[in-house]
Amino acid sequence: MVKGFSHIVPLERVSARPQPVHLEAGPQARDSIAHRFDLLALDRLEADLRLWRIPGGAQIEGRFLADAVQRCVASGEPVPVHLEEAVGLRFLPLGDAEEEVELEADDLDVMPIEGDGIDLGEAIAQSLALALPAYPRRQDVEVKGLMSEEESEALRKERNPFLVLRQP
Repeated sequence: MVKGFSHIVPLERVSARPQPVHLEAGPQARDSIAHRFDLLALDRLEADLRLWRIPGGAQIEGRFLADAVQRCVASGEPVPVHLEEAVGLRFLPLGDAEEEVELEADDLDVMPIEGDGIDLGEAIAQSLALALPAYPRRQDVEVKGLMSEEESEALRKERNPFLVLRQP
């Protein structure tokens, strides 16, 4: 699989003190990511991170910015998407990253250490994929035959056969 946006940092070069890292995907990397995630375009992808060592691996925290164009699920028309998202990840050896554990809401996601390095570009690409709207839709597109949430709720209440049991 072509990942497209690789920025591998050897684990031995990661300091115990947080170090700033700036990543910016070039045109070829953005085209590759756009193809990989079925985007019409990816005009911008960059991240400002802090990277440091933790026992057994490394950790990043920071933010990424992206300007993408997705396809509207209703009409197929282009839908521009601007993302400014926080990112926090831990990198641990493959065995530790694959163990199934219960995570708390404030726990960080875990990515595997591949070989003796961590791929910050892939981490940001995967974070982008998770942040993209799952069902992008243009605001000005009207889909015939679909009800609004209010209409659906009114119909549900109207057709609920158990409502007759409530009446005295």
